[in-house]
Amino acid sequence: MLKRLTALFLLICVCFLSTSCAVLEWIRGEMHGDLRYVETGILEYHGEKYYSADTVLDLWVKGDDIEIAWKYNFPFSGRLSYYADNAEDPLYIFYGYDYAYDVFLSEDFDYRNKTFILDQTDVEVNLYDAFSKVDYELPEDYLGNYGFELYMEEYPRLTINAQCSWSDGKWYCIRNGKNYLLSDNFVKILKENGILPIDSDNRTPTEGLEGVNKFRPDYGLGACQNLKGEISVVLFYMDDLESKWTRDEILDFEEKYLEKAFEFLEKEAKKYGVALNFEIQKSFSGLYYDDDVIVNINEEGYATTDVLEQAAKEIGYASDTKMIEALKAEYGTEEVICLTVFNKNGVAYALNPRRGSDAKADEHSIVFGKEGAYIPSDVVLTTLCLYGAESLKNTMWRRYLASPYKKDIMFTMGGNLSESEISELTAFYIGWTDKIPDVMLDENWWKYEE
Repeated sequence: MLKRLTALFLLICVCFLSTSCAVLEWIRGEMHGDLRYVETGILEYHGEKYYSADTVLDLWVKGDDIEIAWKYNFPFSGRLSYYADNAEDPLYIFYGYDYAYDVFLSEDFDYRNKTFILDQTDVEVNLYDAFSKVDYELPEDYLGNYGFELYMEEYPRLTINAQCSWSDGKWYCIRNGKNYLLSDNFVKILKENGILPIDSDNRTPTEGLEGVNKFRPDYGLGACQNLKGEISVVLFYMDDLESKWTRDEILDFEEKYLEKAFEFLEKEAKKYGVALNFEIQKSFSGLYYDDDVIVNINEEGYATTDVLEQAAKEIGYASDTKMIEALKAEYGTEEVICLTVFNKNGVAYALNPRRGSDAKADEHSIVFGKEGAYIPSDVVLTTLCLYGAESLKNTMWRRYLASPYKKDIMFTMGGNLSESEISELTAFYIGWTDKIPDVMLDENWWKYEE
């Protein structure tokens, strides 16, 4: 037994002696190749110095990159390779596996003064003009993140993938623990190219309004005045060049989606002591819209306004205004909601001209019937808008101030109704309460930045 233990001990010693150099080299991380660190952030290769881009630049390793040096990466992994764009006189050196952990540039190569292109555009960006590093810390409740990519025009492999965040009226990039303030011009570029959200002008005229209604200028406006009591619902199932309805699809739409939407509104109204009851009075089908309907007003920048007018004339009324008056008299309710529904994909929207607008469209909703689970939310959103609700994040200041109300459907702007609610903000906008929420007394709630 003793002989076996002695033999095992000797074998271990031999193995250790044969591998100890490699182990020590792995621990020390000795560099192989004509490359060395002069000091932290500075490399020397073939007598030339290369300076770290401070992890600002991104670069993905390719199969044909040239390995110029390597070392063991103790204690994280095994071999770590250093690559260059060429082996003789490289412009940049980088190291990593699939992705470059850092990029080192020759000392006469100032990447910050190079021209970068905003990805998927032809917009040119100079980093000196776009970013400025700041020393202060951002609060933890900053808003973001909105991603973008820049690539260097001269060397497209060198890119900057960044996230933008908003805090206290300013836009920042936060990268590797460092904060960079975005210039006003660069913010404008990002907004124009759909990367940053554009604040919508929420300054509805308030002339002639008194008391609390100055804080909810779209309330009590148009044909839809009060979301209370008995509400008649009239449905107009529209066919067009691209889509049409069958009877089974209509029944399915009403049972699966409309009932959920109206039940949600009735349930939420009870929380504010408001009696609310929706009644689908009539459905018109076989109606034809003879033009292209806008299916996404955010992309197109404008809305279709004459669907209800065409529907009204097709069923025998002189105008949609006359039709709504007649429907109110027929059903004996002060409120009639008109939903025009197309059997195709789209983003629902409400037609409710703002106070002071010269638009002639009567209030109604345009809903699309192919979005499945999102349809109940669409019906709720458009109905609330008809009665004066506003987006709780149509400006960055509102997103910030309304952040305690993230479950409000006018904040989420969609999603699962079971996870949504109508908070005191939206309840005030639609007249379910007359108490002005504290956040609306903050001057920043009304701030609009172009």
